[in-house]
Amino acid sequence: MTLDATPNMVPCYRCRYCPFTGRQKNNVLIHERVHTGEKPYQCRFCPYATAQQGRLTCHERTHTGEKPYKCRWCNYAAPRKESLLVHERKHTGERPYRCRWCAYAAARRWNVKMHESTHKREASRCAAGTQAGEGALLGPQAYLAQYEACERTHN
Repeated sequence: MTLDATPNMVPCYRCRYCPFTGRQKNNVLIHERVHTGEKPYQCRFCPYATAQQGRLTCHERTHTGEKPYKCRWCNYAAPRKESLLVHERKHTGERPYRCRWCAYAAARRWNVKMHESTHKREASRCAAGTQAGEGALLGPQAYLAQYEACERTHN
């Protein structure tokens, strides 16, 4: 790790293995473990090891059953804050993840990813039912251009 100074004299630490930089030395040291494979935090209950203390804490909750994050609306409790946030969207109706091609929205990113795969299947067929290219996941503009070109070919 090297220490550089930015033009406004803010210290900037640089990873020894890649272009990653950070203002805090410890963050860069933790990042460097991605390259070195060092995993100094060992689970007390199983062979699991990790490079970050916080990940070990979350992992050990799978053994202890500890669920410190409590829902404000029901009796649900979660071992991870992120899990609680996703759960609470059931109560709030929040759907922050949106499909790139239509109005579909979901509380979980994975649901949108699965939904978007339906557009991939649609894009791989043209109106006449023939294959249109590789069927790669297309953005809205590319999808329309491909569809219109296919329409012109078959009409």
